[in-house]
Amino acid sequence: VHAERDGVFLVSGDHDAVLSLSGRGLGVYPVPAVVTAPRSPDRAWAPVEAPDPAVAAMVAEVSWTGVSAKIQWLVDFGTRYSYAANHYTVADAIGDVFAGYGLTPVLRSFVYNARTMWNVEATQLGTVHPDSFVVICGHFDSTSESAATNAPGADDNGSGVATVLTAAEILSQHEFEYSIRYICFAGEEQGLRGSEAYAAWAASQNLGIVGVLNFDMMGYWTDGVPK
Repeated sequence: VHAERDGVFLVSGDHDAVLSLSGRGLGVYPVPAVVTAPRSPDRAWAPVEAPDPAVAAMVAEVSWTGVSAKIQWLVDFGTRYSYAANHYTVADAIGDVFAGYGLTPVLRSFVYNARTMWNVEATQLGTVHPDSFVVICGHFDSTSESAATNAPGADDNGSGVATVLTAAEILSQHEFEYSIRYICFAGEEQGLRGSEAYAAWAASQNLGIVGVLNFDMMGYWTDGVPK
């Protein structure tokens, strides 16, 4: 499943398997085959001369109370280590949060070191360029010296996931020309494994990604640097 809008799903797979969905009472409407060509043609990007009032209004909706509550919710799992017994539970719970915002979550698995891990994503389709994606992402896994049972990861990377979820919470209430894909990656602490797996999949699908906003350790700062 690549995307969903108003109960219509964009899917790909084996031809016969996709057509078999019609036998389950679903309407199947084939789309033309994707040609091997850039999915995002050159477009003119107009520089912003002044703050957009609509964007400023969305920014004003962000509250520390809401962000900190999301961080605490993630901390309360105790650990989000990618090898921990609760790994799928955490991924599924993040998917439920996306669903609560009216988005359709997709848990996309990959295998690293003989272990199955799960990235969590949700897509908000654009109104003009639905096949061009802006990715808003961060990794949800954490680690520590006793990672299997105690890796709360408030800053690394609860703060980044809270940022992604806050963006989804606010932006999903608005329409945009480009599609937005919200992704929470697993396996970052093992060497960027989740994002690497997703990038390989996106390349294999010729996915049109026009920009990426990746959030990691949003609560970190160095003394002397303005907060």
